[in-house]
Amino acid sequence: NKIAHESLKNWSYKINNYSLQNIITEGRKYKVSKSVRFERNPLGAFLISGKDKVEIPLLYSDITEFILKQELVTSNLVSLHFKKINIKIISDCIKKLNDMKVIT
Repeated sequence: NKIAHESLKNWSYKINNYSLQNIITEGRKYKVSKSVRFERNPLGAFLISGKDKVEIPLLYSDITEFILKQELVTSNLVSLHFKKINIKIISDCIKKLNDMKVIT
């Protein structure tokens, strides 16, 4: 639509690096919090923020540890790193980390 194209072209706010193809290819990008750290010990795997400590289920521990080492993460990046883990498990882990504001 020519009118929509002209409106976007003349819009005062510039959209930088926006590509629908990249979003489809890479998936949503999440910023990883640097105030949360991952700890693994004989008792289990944990997320630690200040004095708060939350146990991570074994199913998600490797994924969570990998995610916390990143600055930005996408489900596709995690899937490429963990090719043998079902995408539903990866998506569930990402959703839970997002719900806890570990990634935003």
